This record gives sequence, structure tokens and C-alpha cells, in this order.
Amino acid sequence: MDANASASIDEHLSISIAASFTADSLEVPLRFWMEELRLQARIEFAPYGQLFQQLLTFDRSLSSDSNGIGVILVRLEDWCGASADNGIAAFESEIERNVGDFLQYLRAAAEGAGATFIVCLCPPSRHRVADAWENAFIEKTESYLSREAERIAGVHVLHGRELTEIYRVPDYYDDYTDKLAHVPYTPVFFTALGTTIARKISALKRLPRKVIVLDCDYTLWSGACAEDGSVGVQIDAGRKALQEFVLKQHDMGMVICLCSKNDAEDVQAVFENHAGMLLKPEHILASRINWKPKSENLISLAHELNLALDSFIFIDDDPVECGEVESNCPDVLTIQLPRDTESLRRFLAHLWVFDHGKVTAEDKNRTVLYKENFQRDSARQQSLTFAEFLEQLRLIVDISPLSPQSLERVADLTYRTNQFNLTTIRRSESELRRLQPEDKEILVVNVQDRFGDYGLVGAIIFHVLQRSLNVDTFLLSCRAMGRGVEHQMLARLGAIALDRKADDVVLLLLPTSKNKPAANFLESLVGASKEGSDGGLRYRVPARIAADCRLDPERATLQNGEGAETVAKPMTRPVFVSEFGRQGKADFLITIATKLNDAVAIHEVISTAARVRPEILTPFVAPSSPMEKEIAGFWTEMLGFEQIGINDSFFNLGGHSLLAMQILSRIRTMFNVQLSPRLLVTEEFTVAGLAKAILMEQIQQSDSSEVENILQKLDALSIDELKTLVGIGDRK
Repeated sequence: MDANASASIDEHLSISIAASFTADSLEVPLRFWMEELRLQARIEFAPYGQLFQQLLTFDRSLSSDSNGIGVILVRLEDWCGASADNGIAAFESEIERNVGDFLQYLRAAAEGAGATFIVCLCPPSRHRVADAWENAFIEKTESYLSREAERIAGVHVLHGRELTEIYRVPDYYDDYTDKLAHVPYTPVFFTALGTTIARKISALKRLPRKVIVLDCDYTLWSGACAEDGSVGVQIDAGRKALQEFVLKQHDMGMVICLCSKNDAEDVQAVFENHAGMLLKPEHILASRINWKPKSENLISLAHELNLALDSFIFIDDDPVECGEVESNCPDVLTIQLPRDTESLRRFLAHLWVFDHGKVTAEDKNRTVLYKENFQRDSARQQSLTFAEFLEQLRLIVDISPLSPQSLERVADLTYRTNQFNLTTIRRSESELRRLQPEDKEILVVNVQDRFGDYGLVGAIIFHVLQRSLNVDTFLLSCRAMGRGVEHQMLARLGAIALDRKADDVVLLLLPTSKNKPAANFLESLVGASKEGSDGGLRYRVPARIAADCRLDPERATLQNGEGAETVAKPMTRPVFVSEFGRQGKADFLITIATKLNDAVAIHEVISTAARVRPEILTPFVAPSSPMEKEIAGFWTEMLGFEQIGINDSFFNLGGHSLLAMQILSRIRTMFNVQLSPRLLVTEEFTVAGLAKAILMEQIQQSDSSEVENILQKLDALSIDELKTLVGIGDRK
């Protein structure tokens, strides 16, 4: 992967980082991932020690940027101040007071800015973990902080457990740099932290997939059910991990389907009879168990679920079947499982496409909602007329102002709804909250019928200006389309327009490849006029006509989203929906899951990424002694290029004091000597200067017998070798 390929791209995503410690080392790994994911980002750090001050200014610095993200890194022990020396009560009191203040400031920042916030609860230092009382108190307080922060709209929490479990870094703490510069973590852990944050940003900015479609033989189980029998197939550790993973995704709102070349009875028998099956029939929404091409079956499932193919993820073990689906259904994300089933758990944990933001109640209940929809379709097919079907539904539509409790769901709808969505503008929870002070009003639509409660399925954002009611968001979940709900939504807008003396309702349509049902609805409106506007169309409906809008069952049919041939138009503002990198979307995902699933491996890729050595006046002299080569290797890792001369100034090569601290820490570990940070302000912070300082420190630490041994070794060296070792002479 070319980490620098997109260094010159326009910057649209603003990432502002504030921490309770020195966190500048986060920039390199975070920037690496932003470039790899093709997320156009500007990364800025708050001044050291100004986390609380930054929270006070976040609402101003990010409020004008709808693509702003505030990243807040918290290590609780940084908030104990001097109280740690004053006993247990003082320690607890100081941290609890700061946590309370932090939550208050965070809530104000989230309410004032249109940005998304990611709060990272970073792990404590090693000596805090070793103290049973302190560790228990920190864990309890982190749980409280996490729970309260998650309740704030627009705030997402990364708990310390996520940071340490997904990317394990056993030696994450650096006591030396923590004391020297309040840099508490090793470079590898900062890479793990940056990767975890990048995953969360990707999940929040990516349009979510909705459906997982699974093959059966050699995917859900080992063996062929037709040959081995329903209890003869094997569910090994890898297949068990896959089923556990799919169940977790089901509980987070993804719909599960089957697509397998088998006889349906054989597959059904495995689900019913095999004791090792974790997936049950009630978890499966729909199936295509037959001998047709799998791409054909996926298209059929898409029609049945009334979803676009780019909502689907297809998982199979067979490269031929995967290739067939990739060729004929390129919008489907096709994932071929690795043959090494023992690695399945790790592979699945690092498929970023399965990462989620906050999970709403509607997400958790999605399979039930779809099953209720199938019942409605069955009733429609049995009805003699569409009017009879609508009458039997006993539809109840409630349109009311947005409440704070519904922010998550409405934000989720703006990202998930494509077919009946006039503008497809995506908005976070914080952005939605910010709209209301801007005189924009938000209505939400809840629907139920005799088969069940649809939940919150629609949203309208509008404002009244110059005798017109202007609508910038008008969306409805596909499961509620075509039943007159959209007509009642427009009628409510017409009634509001009349009440406020507005002449008409103006609806903006930005055509995409998917929102043909929304366009069809606007085209069906009697008495509406339209005109071109900013790459879209503006429909103007007289207020009285809008208020009388009703569905005519004699002329209408259920919309199913088919025939979406409209050419996509550019949106009014950038929305980051890219599906990972410059490779094919599945290839890049699998590269991450198989090769970049370990903090050390990722750190190595970042460290060895080709960077250009700056032009400096110092003549290049290559390292020659083992010690010089070791030190130059540290520099290569930190600076990202291999050509390190022994007389080159670290700072002239692009290094800074925080990286220099990490080098001193590495020297302390590798050579068992502790060099003074004063070296940073001398002219000796070169490879040769550090080698000389290490040698002198080793001599001072040695006893007489060790000194004698060193002298004997020195005596065996030639004059040129001695000069090379201590960095003197005519080396140019």
C-alpha cells in the first residue's frame, strides 16, 4: 500500500485532538490510515495540558464544520494532580470531581458543535494496575464515565478494553518517557490507538451495509450436508467463531440470510438437528437454497427485502463462487473466508466493514420488523384490491417534533435511507441538534399497523423563509413506502405552511442512482411545478394542495425501488462514503484482516513507508560500528527513511523532541544506560554523538574488572577503528 499516495488531496474532514497527556505521537498512524481509507483529513492537536480549555472551544472551532470530529484522549490518573500523595480519599475525590467537570464540558461541547466526538479511555500506567485498590477504582470510574458519555448525543466511547483487546500491545507503557515528557505509551501502542480511532471514524463516515448472506457447506460448517448428513457435518472452532460473530452482528441490527447450492431440506435438517449450531432458524430472515447461480439468488433476495445490492455482504469459502458474485453483482461486498479456519476469529475481528457506531433499538429489532413486513406483503397479495389492502392495514401515522431521545435514530436514518430520500444528506446527532437554533425544524414519523410497530421510520427537516416552507430533508424508510405515509408527511407540511401564512412547500430533489422512488413521488404530485436548481430539481407545491395530499389507492401500487436508472448527481457537500483504499474494496478489507491485524505489523508498515530524506548540508557518512547501526535503526523507525548519516542532526532530519524522547527510551532499554535529556539542547544529538555518550555512560557504570575488559577490547582495535568507535578523526 502506498501510504503517501494521497498526501496532496483536498482536506475536508477536520480531526481535532485533545488529551490529558502528550499525544502528538498519534498523528503519524492516524494520518496513515486516513490516507489509506481515502478520507480527506486535516489533523490538529490542542496545546499540551489544555483538554478542558479545548472542550470549551470545540463548539466554536468545530461548529462551522459539519465534517468535524473531536477526539478526546483521557487517562484518569492524569486527573489526580498532587492528591495521590494525600491518601485514598483525596485521590478519589480529585478524580471524581474532574470526571464530573469533564462530562459537563463534554455535554456542552456536543450540544454546541455540529461535530462527532470520540472519547478514548486510555489504559493506566503499570504501577496503577499493580495497585489493586487504584486499579479497581479506575475501572469503576471508567465504567461510569463511559456509560454517561455514551448517553450524550454525538459522543462515541472507545473503552480501554477495546484498545487492548483488539490490538494487543503487552508492553504498552513507557515509564521513562512518561516521566520525561508525559508521553505514557510506547510508539507501538500509539499505532494501535491511532488504528482503533481510524476504525471508529471509518465506521461513522461509511454508509452501513445491512445484510449478511452466508453460504452453508464449508462455510457455516465443515463438510457437505447432503453427503455427511445433518449431524455428520463438523462445526469446528473456526466455524463456531463465525457463527458467534454473525449472531453478534444480528444483535447489532444486521439482517442474516442464506444462499447455498443445496437441497433446502438438507440445510434445514442441519439447523434443526445439529447440536453445535448456534445460528437458529429464527435468526435467518430469508434463504435461497437451490442450484441457481448465487448472483441470481442475491438479486432475488435484494428484490424480496426491497434493498439495493450495495447493502449486502456475501460470505463464502469457495473462490469460484466468490468470483461469480463479484463479476455479476459488483455492488455486493464479497468476502472469501481464509482456508485456515483456526484464524477465522482474528480475521473476522479485523474486517472493518462490520464495525458499527451506536446501535439503536430499531437496529436490534430489524429482523422482527422485516418479518412483519413479509406478513404485510402476504396480506397485500391476498387482497383483491390495493385499497382493500390499505384498509386492512389499519395504518396509524404519528408526525411530531423531534425529541432528544430520537436523535440517534434520525441520524441513523439519514445514513441508511437511500430509496426514499430526496437529498441523501447525511447528518450526525450533533449536526441535527445544531440545526434547531438555526431556525430549522425537525419532524419525525412513527408508524404502526395491525401487524406491528414500524418504529421511527421517517424524518423531515424544513424552515420557513420568505413565504415558502423550504424542505431540505424528506426521507422515509423503504419498509413504509407506498402506503400513503409520504403523502401524510407532505400534508403535514402543507398544514404548517398554511398556519404560518406561507404560499407553498418547496422540496429539493438531488437525484442519485437509488432515490428513484422519491423522484417518482414528486413527479406524481398534482399541481406541483419544478425547476432546475444546483444540480437537482426544486419542486414547488402550493400550500393548500400540499395540505390536501392523499394517496389514491386506485392509481397507486407499492413501490419497490426497481428501475433506479437515474444518473447520479453530485451532492451539495462532501459525504465520506468510500469503501476502503485504492485496492478493490474487498481486497483492501482482506489485506487489513490478514496482514494489518496486529499492532506491531501495522507499526512496521508505517515505519518503513517510503518518506523523502530532507536535503541537509551535512556530508553523509554511513554508520559503521554495531552501536551506530543500532542507533541509526531507531532513527529510521522514527523518521521513516533509511539513509541516516552518523553526523546528521536528528532535528534537521525532521525529528522533534517527542521522538527524541522515544529514542532515549529505546537507548535505555537496549543499552541499559540512561542518557540525560540535556542532549536535546546540545549539538550532540547525532548518531555519533549518542554512540559516544552511550560508551562514556557504560564506562562510568562499569566496575574495575569490566573497565579492564573494555580496555583490553579497545587495545585490540586499530587506530582507525578507535576513531570510528568514538566519532573523532577525519570522518567526512
